[in-house]
Amino acid sequence: MMEEKQQLFDACVVDLSAKITSVKDAIKSQQESSKGETKSSAGDKYETGTAMTHLELEKLGNQLSVLETSLSKLKSFQDVKSTRIVQAGSLVKTKNNMFWISIGIGQVKLRDQNYYVISPLSPIGQQLISKEIGHSFIFNKKEECILEIL
Repeated sequence: MMEEKQQLFDACVVDLSAKITSVKDAIKSQQESSKGETKSSAGDKYETGTAMTHLELEKLGNQLSVLETSLSKLKSFQDVKSTRIVQAGSLVKTKNNMFWISIGIGQVKLRDQNYYVISPLSPIGQQLISKEIGHSFIFNKKEECILEIL
């Protein structure tokens, strides 16, 4: 089962890395387009365009920072060992769902199985932390019972 956790980890790394690459490409594109703008007789239009470019670059820079932080946090959960109680890094199996408590990515599909990759600080993460096999919790207005903690 640890192989399953590793495959999920790898899928999350690929997903985050692709998003990081996409944001870096968008930053590069924004920077290149701003170099092409030249000051014309319509100075206000140029100033507005420059300001919009700076705002967009700042927004992309923030996105990049969040994604890189998420990737770093994700790597800290790679080698968390299975325990009797749910903790950050645990892969929790119920009858209907799989939850990996690591970072808040959301739903990840792996080999026709959906996994919820959630933060320990999320509402569902808070419900799961410190629970043991056999304990129940509510997810999507349905009662779930913990079958395995990997």
